[in-house]
Amino acid sequence: MKMFRRLALIPRSLLCLSLVAFATAANASPLQLGKVGPWGQLESYEIVLEPADQLIREPLYTYPPLIWAFPPDWDLERIGHFLTRSGIAPAEVAAMLESGTVKHHVNATTLLPTARAIIDLNPQQRAALYAEFSKWGINPFQTAPFSLGGDNVSSLAALATHPFPEDFLKFADKFVFEGSPRNLLSDYPLLCTELPDEVAVRIRFAKLLLRSRALMVRLRIPEGTSLDEVRKYWTLDGKIESSLPALNAAFPTDDPAAAPPLDLVHLLPPLPRQLLYTYSPVALAVGEFRPDCFWSSLNFFEEDFSQRYLDPIVGELLGSEWIPVEKPYRFGDLILIKELRSGDAVHACNYLADDLVFTKNGKSFLRPWLIQPISEVEKTYSVDGFHQTAVYRHRRFLPRQSSSAPAPDEPTRNAEPPLPR
Repeated sequence: MKMFRRLALIPRSLLCLSLVAFATAANASPLQLGKVGPWGQLESYEIVLEPADQLIREPLYTYPPLIWAFPPDWDLERIGHFLTRSGIAPAEVAAMLESGTVKHHVNATTLLPTARAIIDLNPQQRAALYAEFSKWGINPFQTAPFSLGGDNVSSLAALATHPFPEDFLKFADKFVFEGSPRNLLSDYPLLCTELPDEVAVRIRFAKLLLRSRALMVRLRIPEGTSLDEVRKYWTLDGKIESSLPALNAAFPTDDPAAAPPLDLVHLLPPLPRQLLYTYSPVALAVGEFRPDCFWSSLNFFEEDFSQRYLDPIVGELLGSEWIPVEKPYRFGDLILIKELRSGDAVHACNYLADDLVFTKNGKSFLRPWLIQPISEVEKTYSVDGFHQTAVYRHRRFLPRQSSSAPAPDEPTRNAEPPLPR
């Protein structure tokens, strides 16, 4: 039984939400002033990004399949034992197995789960069961769940306008489970059965689940700050000058402190400037490789996109083109986040200033490039709250004698955790 028969008519403007609309709504959020440093002073406020409708207009989101898939050689008895051990009531397991919905395919054996079986799972059971499902690679929303960060459905909804009733949002919160260190949601297909049977509504719900918090950042020149020092910071002592015209135009030498702030996007090198607050076009993929955090970080200073960075070559480049450095970090430094136990690299981003970074959190086309505090990025990729961090600087921005420094053994690039959606 549906929780509500229909939603109020959704205005076209809400079905076509854009960055401009969200940035305007977010102007009411408090303006944060950062520390004064060689970069000047940054001011920021939070915005919320959503992917465009056309990125979600595919059957997986518009007509999500409500099935559980098992290895193709599993019979009914094995499926039954597995589900019972996972915490599903024996009577519910029997009802599913006797419903006639079990289908045998070449690549999988599929089962139509009952709503009651899904609803009755507690968060721990849900996390354990879906972790098993994810290992087989044949359950799309368990293999690549919606990653909510530290949010639940209700808190994501509260970030900006939406058309969904509060009782539906609270119901959806029950399906959120912890996948250290972030909250995950896999039961999108079931939740869609509680919505009006309209493609536009399902797209709207998927976009809500895919919301990303980001910062809109601007540069000020406080009283007493050397404009020459600010120029040196953002041009790396004059080695990259793409931002110099904007800096010179925005901040006159006679009284830079009186000038209005300059949007930070104008200070980025050409490629990150082009990517910031956008979603990856499919055309940037090469075969099975998609632009991810490593591709983004290694391309930060490149004049053209280098597709060789789609290959797993992080270990080869760190120590040859990128050299380990200590604090203070500088504009463009590559920050590598590694698993504490294995030492494998799980994420990379680029330092901007005042502990803000340029990052792409996941290789999915549904995750944008954005600016976030490094502390937020570290929380996203810390397992059980623990991680290692290493920082590298491109050799052309080091003093000549330091660029040949021997590099320690580096981890191979590890596949990013499925932060897919």
